[in-house]
Amino acid sequence: MAGSPRTFRKNTTVNKIAIVLMLTLLALVQLAVAFQLAVPEDMLVGRDYGNQILVPTNQILTLAGERIQFAGWPSDMVLSPSGGELAVLLAGGIQLLSPEGTLLRHIPLHRTSFGGIQFTPDGQSIIAGQLDKTDSVVAADSVTGQITTLATFPGGSLPSGVAVAPWGNRVYVALNGRNLVAAIDPVTRKVVRIAPTGVAPFGVALTPDGTRLFVSNWGGRRPFFYERWAYSAGTPVLVDKRGIAASGTVSVLDAVNLRRIAEIPVGLHPSSLHISPDGRVLAVANSNGDSVTLFDTITLDVLETIPIPAFPEGYAGSSPTAVAFSPSGRWLYVACGGNNAIAVLQRVRARPDSSGRMFMLAGYVPVDWYPVALAVSTEADDTETVFAVNAKGIGSRAGRDTFNVKGMTLGTVVSFTGGVKSLSTATVRSNNDPFVGRARRAEVTDLKSLGIDHVFYIIKENKTYDQILGDLGQGDGDPFLTQYGWNVTPNHHRLARDFVTLDNFYTSGVVSADGHQWVTQSFVTDYIERAFGRWPRSYPFTGNDPLAFASTGFLWDHAQRAGLGVRVFGEFAVIDHGGHRPWRDYYADAIMTGPSRTVITNSSIASMGSITEPRYPGWALNIPDVYRAKVFQERLRGFERQRNLPNLVIIFLPSDHTAGLLPGYPKPASMVADNDLALGQMVEAITHSSYWPRSAIFVTEDDSQDGVDHVDGHRTVGLVISPFIKGGRVDSTHYNQISMIRTIEELLGMPPMNKFDAAALPMRSIFTTDPNFQPFRASINQVPLDDLTSSTERLDKMEQLAALQSQAMDFTHPDAAPEDQLNRIQWHLAKGWSTPYPRIMHKWGCETDEDDAPASRKITSLARK
Repeated sequence: MAGSPRTFRKNTTVNKIAIVLMLTLLALVQLAVAFQLAVPEDMLVGRDYGNQILVPTNQILTLAGERIQFAGWPSDMVLSPSGGELAVLLAGGIQLLSPEGTLLRHIPLHRTSFGGIQFTPDGQSIIAGQLDKTDSVVAADSVTGQITTLATFPGGSLPSGVAVAPWGNRVYVALNGRNLVAAIDPVTRKVVRIAPTGVAPFGVALTPDGTRLFVSNWGGRRPFFYERWAYSAGTPVLVDKRGIAASGTVSVLDAVNLRRIAEIPVGLHPSSLHISPDGRVLAVANSNGDSVTLFDTITLDVLETIPIPAFPEGYAGSSPTAVAFSPSGRWLYVACGGNNAIAVLQRVRARPDSSGRMFMLAGYVPVDWYPVALAVSTEADDTETVFAVNAKGIGSRAGRDTFNVKGMTLGTVVSFTGGVKSLSTATVRSNNDPFVGRARRAEVTDLKSLGIDHVFYIIKENKTYDQILGDLGQGDGDPFLTQYGWNVTPNHHRLARDFVTLDNFYTSGVVSADGHQWVTQSFVTDYIERAFGRWPRSYPFTGNDPLAFASTGFLWDHAQRAGLGVRVFGEFAVIDHGGHRPWRDYYADAIMTGPSRTVITNSSIASMGSITEPRYPGWALNIPDVYRAKVFQERLRGFERQRNLPNLVIIFLPSDHTAGLLPGYPKPASMVADNDLALGQMVEAITHSSYWPRSAIFVTEDDSQDGVDHVDGHRTVGLVISPFIKGGRVDSTHYNQISMIRTIEELLGMPPMNKFDAAALPMRSIFTTDPNFQPFRASINQVPLDDLTSSTERLDKMEQLAALQSQAMDFTHPDAAPEDQLNRIQWHLAKGWSTPYPRIMHKWGCETDEDDAPASRKITSLARK
């Protein structure tokens, strides 16, 4: 019998309370599970674990303060004179924000340089540089966004750092590409003075009285003819014997006539400059030197060089990218791109004492991923607020219903209370070494004890985990996203299944320019991190720019210092001779018996000449990987005959990059199958050699920019092959490319190179002391390797459009082809023209821009562009 209305209402209330309690309990359980999962080894990149986010550089972000986020890669920031607006420089424009995070205005620009943005003294205009057919310095109205061109320069001038005279009558700009600084009259809009600086000028600072101008030179002083040097964007740069930029300077000029007064040596990669409020002290952030230099702006005496330590301590890599004095002058803030933190320095004396100390390091404040610029404001009660703009922000995080690609970064501005109030050094330390001392699930705690004397390190091009292994049948894969599954890449699949499936393995970089630095250095410099979305000076994929190299050097430098033998096949190599024939010619050589036609290769880094294999091709998509495999196998047999196999062998296999539907080249599936077969042939040769019982093979992509992944855009293929691998297991421990380098170092008895590999988790969980010496036999390809794209008239309508687009792309240089366009061509060729491209996030809070459109409409719209 039904209860009375009153009883019913009472029961309903009880039920509501019960439901609320159940939901609360469920939320608490979910929260507990989240925190329980927040063990670094089990974390997934990009997920939010109770205010913590793991990024693929062995670091955790734990926010202190407030966060403003937006789409894009910011490179610089300035606070308006009133303190009411923040102007953030992005690759394609300026975001004007309130300090609370409200978007006031977006001002589009063609393309910007490495940095350089300032308000005029009245706050009415924002000065910045932009790049187009000719480069220019522009003034953007802060209210209307209207653009006025103040001066133009030849293309390649690369306007970077900007300073405005106190009275607004002069604008000074560093021309990074021409090694000059220019003075502009903003009223007449003319360049009134121009003067030489050091190499690659970056930052500009002007004394408060407007009399002296300081310019930081990324590449330091110009080398003498008898010194060791290498080119950076056509300019000679002083380098050390490893080929790494070896000088940093600050040019001092009279601001009135731009007469050179001095050039002062500082640390490596001097970037941001800032002058104290009293005008007497200049601070310089030495990004590749882990220090800040202070000197007197009048006497030009160096007052102090302050080390800025990294975490884990004792290793290089804090990467100071920016400095800012507080308005009171009592504090100096230093953005540490490598630490994802702001170092807070307290002024202890007006001038240095006998010990040389003027500022003392008080501690660190955690911010987001790779801070590059700072601003400080003061409230009426003397409370200071520090703003830090972070180039990588919180990474490439997408929404629930979208897949992840790495290029869609969410940049951020983090604000916090200045002084000692926000210090959290212990948090910064734990954020930067979350894996140090952790070795759970490890049967082998000393990898060197396995007796592995030879490591083969194979670097491929541009694929996500899901693109290749999503259909593996074990591990965390999404078959829907698989483009090159078992039928195309049987050797990848067998190696992952039979040895170890690493389904929580990530690239640390984004594209080839930084990816090849991460896989060879476990480090990326500020020169690279500021260039995303622009690449204004160079795209240093082939090792052709000494400013892209870390002061700690390369893996091969490290191995040679340890007394180990090294051979490099194709990495950082260029083809000198014999590399311009059609694809068919090299394929014919690869499948015939006997020696192949000769391709002559050398390294762009002079110090690599003795370790580079001269007959192995570097980047060239007109040469199949099976040709490279043949050259490698011939050389391996030579090592066996002479019993002199080096300890570290680095191998480049690029064909899985693909060339779209470029006529005369194999179709994407064929190029990936070629890459798969070449890998299988190399592994087969190694495992059948006499060196196999003492060998380990590591395989990774340089980056994963070619596609999407359901976990994170950085997740990629990672393979480890050795007799000492626990066969047939799925290992979901968080590993990345730097973990791979750390493992190689431990196997060969080398210490870490820098803070990043020192903080990496060695891959001990996949090794065993019970070896299995069974050799591997490569699977033959199921997809024809010579399925070449014919002339467009033989293709169907959709393929014709894709072929026309491919013909307009540049495949002679890495990543020169439009990434999104090429990715869509590859997707539709693999999945069909009627299968929509996966939904991806283009801009924070925006719609997905045709991602759900039928393929025919999407590819046609691309063809019109």
